[in-house]
Amino acid sequence: KKFPLQSGYAAEATYLHAEGSVLHLGMPEEMRLAAMNLERPTTKGALEEILQKLSGRKVTFKIDVRADLELAPPAESSSHFAQPEPQPAAASAPAPEPEPEPPAPVIDEKEFHNDPLIKEALRLFEATITNKS
Repeated sequence: KKFPLQSGYAAEATYLHAEGSVLHLGMPEEMRLAAMNLERPTTKGALEEILQKLSGRKVTFKIDVRADLELAPPAESSSHFAQPEPQPAAASAPAPEPEPEPPAPVIDEKEFHNDPLIKEALRLFEATITNKS
């Protein structure tokens, strides 16, 4: 729930092997940026916490981007769960109020500039970051 985009990226990883408490996962070349995203300290820490809860011991992971791996075929549905049939709205029931948006996370500028995903995007697009005045 905390990292919905990254959970989709993690689902694309392939188990390769384990060395002690280190899981080696593989991702195809097309998913290089996703792999870099999963290895960001904040995301990696959250995923390793989940792995620890599931395994009962401290587990870390390393992602190897490999040309010999292929993207998984797309699922028939965008969700792995069955979608309930929509129910007609009752005429007398008031519409529920939407929940307020959570506040946007505070981004540390130094961490942002040193983020390997940002660096790779800047390199790919031959871009630079400018400060707004």
